Amino acid sequence: MENPIVASLEQDLLEIERECGSNGDLTVFMREYRSLFDQLRKTEDSVKRINANNRELQAEILSNDAKLPFANRIMTNSENNINELKHNVENALTEVLKAQSVEKEKKMEVKTLQKQIQDLGVQLDANIEGVHKKQPSLDKLLLEKSELAGSVNEELEQVARLRDAIQGAIEEHDKLEEERENLHLEAEKKIACIDPNFKLFTELDFWDIVKSDGRDVYIDEPNNFNCPHLPPSKEVPSSVHALRPGDIKVIAALGDSLSAANGAGGDRLYEVYYNYRGLSFSAGGSLDTSDPVVGDANDVNEHFSLPNVFKFYNPGLLGWSHGVADPGASGAQLNMAVAGSKAYDLHSQAKNLIEALSLNHFQMNKDWKLLNIFIGGNNLCQFCTDPRSKPEEFVKDIQGVLDKLKENVPRMFVNLLTIMDVDQVARLGADIKTCQMAHVCFCECMLSDTPANKTKYQSYLKQYRSGLKDLVNSGRYDTSDDFTVVVQPTMEDVSPPLQSDGTPDLSYMAPDCFHFSQRGHNMAGRALWNSMLQPVGSKSPTWDKTGLVLCPSEEQPFLATSKNSGGNSKEDQEDVFRRLVDGI
Repeated sequence: MENPIVASLEQDLLEIERECGSNGDLTVFMREYRSLFDQLRKTEDSVKRINANNRELQAEILSNDAKLPFANRIMTNSENNINELKHNVENALTEVLKAQSVEKEKKMEVKTLQKQIQDLGVQLDANIEGVHKKQPSLDKLLLEKSELAGSVNEELEQVARLRDAIQGAIEEHDKLEEERENLHLEAEKKIACIDPNFKLFTELDFWDIVKSDGRDVYIDEPNNFNCPHLPPSKEVPSSVHALRPGDIKVIAALGDSLSAANGAGGDRLYEVYYNYRGLSFSAGGSLDTSDPVVGDANDVNEHFSLPNVFKFYNPGLLGWSHGVADPGASGAQLNMAVAGSKAYDLHSQAKNLIEALSLNHFQMNKDWKLLNIFIGGNNLCQFCTDPRSKPEEFVKDIQGVLDKLKENVPRMFVNLLTIMDVDQVARLGADIKTCQMAHVCFCECMLSDTPANKTKYQSYLKQYRSGLKDLVNSGRYDTSDDFTVVVQPTMEDVSPPLQSDGTPDLSYMAPDCFHFSQRGHNMAGRALWNSMLQPVGSKSPTWDKTGLVLCPSEEQPFLATSKNSGGNSKEDQEDVFRRLVDGI
């Protein structure tokens, strides 16, 4: 008869196999479980055979007592075997029970894993749905991140450019400092002829010297420029003889230290070497300073220079110089004047001007340009030593320059200033040692009192002036409507005003008593402006010391030329001015 425990175990095994199906982990376990069960079957079969043997042995014992001891031994062995088999069966059953427990645990783990997988699937679906919902925001954020990255890159590039610009500015500053130091050393070399021991010009303040002689330090007063604003022409004029002040778009200058404004803003003798171009009567438009006494000098009421008055009529005027600037420096702009220049040096200055006007920010063929030329002082100061200072050479050089300008620069109005009497200037400050020494250095030919020298100088001076006037009056520069040259004699009879004691007011002069101070440039600028409005043939050769300022009007709006001067008399202009003043 089959063992009921074994039968029950087999029934459980078959049920487990059906439930496990193809589960990999449980299949391995069932194989192990089946192996144990098979061993149990074999053990049961062995027990059956042993029981059969026992029955046979019992029958044999009953039939043959002689065989009893042997049977007892066999029985004992059989019992031992049975006990061993029972022990094996018990062990097998224990292993089966353990296997069942493990199986149940495995089932629980499988169910737990299935539940976790299901939960993870639900969470994954929710996350995917959330990602889909947030995708537009993510795309927007990515776009914003990309734009921000571009902006950051632009900012970084700008920072790099600024860093390079700062480095360039530092290098430029160092370069300018080095150049300034070199200029100072050069100034000392040049001024050595005045003061070899470098004591007077380093220790004495010019205005202290002036005050010691009973003169007051000059502080400039407003110019009281009251001209009404005259608008430019409605259309760009086609003729140089129909130019209003507001039609001038570019201003420039050629010349020597007087146009470069050497010493104009200086207090000490060595500062005469510096070019205060921002104060130049013919080309200066701003001193670039915050000094409350000197001022910025960028307005006609503050400083009467030709650029400042033309800026009143055209604030967009180009070309005017500013600050203290050497030739060719950015502050010089189109003021090409170089200290020490003579007439033949204007060829290179004119070449530089033509090249500068060819740059993109100037419209060479469209803009009307005003050029002021003032040269000759150094020619006269060195007439006794320089063969090129002969009158015919002087006029020839000026003609060559004007011819070159006429050929290369359209739409240009040229003011040609005739030379002043440098002999009168060279004798200023005769009682001031520094001025005496400066004049010996700058204009030695003027200080010789020999009759022959005086005669030769007066002859040269006369021929310089007449030669330029004859050149212009020949009509050589009036053959087209886009170029003209007008002689302005405003410097011919120049001298500083006198003080109450009858002595010259040196506040109009720089510390060397030879060049103009800021006040001198202020008066020179006003005189040149008035001369430009006075008709050709009726221009004044002197500085008006009353403060008279002529004004253009709708009735007489044009800058005076040889072709538009009819009826535009000096008296008429002065009447217009006085009527204006009376009406204010």
